Amino acid sequence: MNAKKRAALGAERAKWLWRIREAMSDNGKESYSALAKELNVSDETVRRTVKGTLHSTSVLDWLRAHGVPESYLCDPRYM
Repeated sequence: MNAKKRAALGAERAKWLWRIREAMSDNGKESYSALAKELNVSDETVRRTVKGTLHSTSVLDWLRAHGVPESYLCDPRYM
């Protein structure tokens, strides 16, 4: 997948930012830091993945496993 397509997928995920944050909160993760600590990644990795400028597989997999609909994730691995 080329960089342009990955950027487009990230922009699409960014539209769902608040729904993704809502799902994080529903699963006891009130902040990017809380999820980052669990996944042993940086806060910035979580923030950028949720906002669509990064596609961290560990963050996307956690979100998927905790109820975020696939249509919100726009994961390049499955497009």
